[in-house]
Amino acid sequence: MKRMLGITIFSLIIVMALIFTNMKDADDSSAPFEKVTNSQVETKTVPEMTVGDLKDILSDFQRDVAPPN
Repeated sequence: MKRMLGITIFSLIIVMALIFTNMKDADDSSAPFEKVTNSQVETKTVPEMTVGDLKDILSDFQRDVAPPN
């Protein structure tokens, strides 16, 4: 009988500890999230390539990598 009472008390202590732990986590997760707008996000701007730039890249590729005909 004493063994059963000990197991019951131990189980109740464990269950209460788990409940209090979950309640603490729930309070932390209910904090509002900061909404980030597009103006707050840092973006890198890359200059656009022109047709001439692309033709130069293609000619460099053909000269350096492609086998000669």
